[in-house]
Amino acid sequence: LNQIILLDKSASMEIQWFHIISSLNKFVNKNKKEFKDTNSKYSFLTFNSSVNTIIENQKLKDWNDINYESIEPYGSTALYDAIFKTKKLINYDKCVKTFIIIITDGEDNSSNYSRNETKNFIDDEKKKGVEFIFIGSGIDSEKEGTQKLGIDDTFDSKIGNIQPILRQVSCLIRQRSCSPIDITRSVSEPVPRKSNMNLPITLDDLKPTKLPITSDDLKPVKLKRQYHCKFPDKFKI
Repeated sequence: LNQIILLDKSASMEIQWFHIISSLNKFVNKNKKEFKDTNSKYSFLTFNSSVNTIIENQKLKDWNDINYESIEPYGSTALYDAIFKTKKLINYDKCVKTFIIIITDGEDNSSNYSRNETKNFIDDEKKKGVEFIFIGSGIDSEKEGTQKLGIDDTFDSKIGNIQPILRQVSCLIRQRSCSPIDITRSVSEPVPRKSNMNLPITLDDLKPTKLPITSDDLKPVKLKRQYHCKFPDKFKI
């Protein structure tokens, strides 16, 4: 598992800053317990008029809570620049799922990259298996995340009440992540397989079985469309 958290620290976030930081700490600590037996990593970036990498590819088990006083919200919102900044942090290993979690309360207003460039970047990364999650605090996340950037997983959060949303995101990550066995297994290690099938395999072994048989299994199947062959007149007897 590879989590990249992008947190908006523009001036408008100040009113809910303590709540967001404390909720993020709980969110990461929850993931820390659930993925404790894996080599999961995380990165933490903040953005306003510039993008700052606070933590880069650190092991999840080494997470230490963020002190909200150590990061001061101010400035504008370079959201698109922050999304592009994640490029070097993405893990493209087939057995590692990367989630980019974006938390913001407003539109981009100071990036060097355009919206179209950012949307194309997101589309390309999604094709490679990267998951994007957009959390809008006090804004229309579907408009800002889905319509503008093509992010499918969007969540609306009320100002000062992001913790329930992060719980939902935590469940989503757990559902879509590789299992701990898949993550920690060596590439060269064979996958154990169990089989009670006799060899050589015969056609009888390949017949599907469904037990117990119910009355529904015995119902006749009604075809939606029937096809009839029509021969030319010269072939008629």
